[in-house]
Amino acid sequence: MAEETQQPTVTFAQRLVYWALRMVAFALNCLPLRIALAFASIIGRIWFLIDRKHRRRMVVDIARSLSLSEAEAYAIAKRVHAHFGMAAIEFLRFDKMKPEELYARVEYDRDQIEMYMKTIKERGAIYITGHIGSWELAGGWTVHQGWMRGAIARPLKNPLLNQWLRQKREALGMEIWDQEGAILRAMKIVKGKEAFAMLADQDGGGKGIIVPFFGRLASTMSMGCDLAMRCNAPMFVGAVLREGPMRYRLVIEDMLEPNPEADPKEERIRLATEMNRCLEAFIRKAPEQWIWFHHRWRTVERMEAARAKEMAAEEK
Repeated sequence: MAEETQQPTVTFAQRLVYWALRMVAFALNCLPLRIALAFASIIGRIWFLIDRKHRRRMVVDIARSLSLSEAEAYAIAKRVHAHFGMAAIEFLRFDKMKPEELYARVEYDRDQIEMYMKTIKERGAIYITGHIGSWELAGGWTVHQGWMRGAIARPLKNPLLNQWLRQKREALGMEIWDQEGAILRAMKIVKGKEAFAMLADQDGGGKGIIVPFFGRLASTMSMGCDLAMRCNAPMFVGAVLREGPMRYRLVIEDMLEPNPEADPKEERIRLATEMNRCLEAFIRKAPEQWIWFHHRWRTVERMEAARAKEMAAEEK
């Protein structure tokens, strides 16, 4: 008899958070869109005022990355929280709309997309995006256009919220795959002349590639670069930016071609550097739409702190 998959344990606190969020989502979905968005924007700004832990670091990172004054960075940081509140409300309504109605709200350059579609059908591709604008809609839109079938997602710690989010994503037409065996699945997809999508704007941890991001060294996720090199397939770096209530625009910054004749180590660094450059371009276009509350430079800062500690110890 086959062994049953063990279900994750759900704590009382996780159930409480889940049902609280479901109730809030239900209440907001009952409101007209503009009222719900206004309410979400206010909640986001309140969250910004309460969240002291992330607020100060966000303001410093925005000012440093975009060469702004502290006052200018503070204003953008407030809009970041408002944006994510509104983006969440819209995401909760996506599965209530017919696919053709939803995806008609995404504007794009048709000639450019046709060129990328042709490349995908000939060679496969890696579609790189980040936590900017409406990345959930970006995933659904690319599936709807026939670029790909789905994407790999890191599960949430709360199993109930994770399942709910998964259902919302699958309602957009996406297949959601676990991280286990990700690189093999991705290679099969790309070699099968499809696009494999991934979010690549978060800290890459100890295994990441150390390259600049907004002028500072940052550990960068390597999977997209490794996949491009193994499959000799291009990387498209794009994003779906929010332009207004339920209005979006797909922007593709560049197509990055791996060089099979280059030194592999140097080529990984080059691709990661170019990928970060493209992601930076989107963030500069709409800085209030990126997750500045994520500690993007965390790994390198820890490495530098550890190195400084070692040097101080050696001097004693």
